[in-house]
Amino acid sequence: MSPVLWIDKNKFLTDIVEKVFKSKALPIHTLNRAEDFLYLVEDLKIEIIVLDAQTVLDNGAEFRTIYENSPLLKEKKIILLGEQVGLEYLGEVVCVSKPIEPFDFAEAVIKRFSLS
Repeated sequence: MSPVLWIDKNKFLTDIVEKVFKSKALPIHTLNRAEDFLYLVEDLKIEIIVLDAQTVLDNGAEFRTIYENSPLLKEKKIILLGEQVGLEYLGEVVCVSKPIEPFDFAEAVIKRFSLS
């Protein structure tokens, strides 16, 4: 099973989601910045990337450059926390309104992408 990559500057939420995934024996890797992460996607064979919209916008130019220059990233399933405004270049993504309930969110991801 491929791990999930969670990118969100909200440490509290990130820590909770990480604990929920790990309690279900599901691999997850977390970052608090949307920069210098492509090596994780490649090395860990990440298939699902959860991005907080504001975190991506905060690292806008660097993230966009990484995304647009990586055919690999364009193949990944992306879940965007928040609105896609300013991130339309990501194309088709699953948008999830904030705030989220971490336990319900983890369950929804597990079911939607058949991770269990």
